[in-house]
Amino acid sequence: MSEELKPCPFCGSDNVHTQLFDVKGTRFWYVACESCEIALDPLFWDGNKTEQDAIDKWNRRAKE
Repeated sequence: MSEELKPCPFCGSDNVHTQLFDVKGTRFWYVACESCEIALDPLFWDGNKTEQDAIDKWNRRAKE
């Protein structure tokens, strides 16, 4: 079971979700905030192969 997403670190909204990006068989997961439209770019993170990879990276905070 996937871990719950933390609120957006930019606007604080809980309106965040995971999404699968699939182009020509290349699949990456990312997290996006619907409120401020920020997203964790899957290519920047060397590709999130699983939904949990994207969640773990989104939930990471520098001071925690």
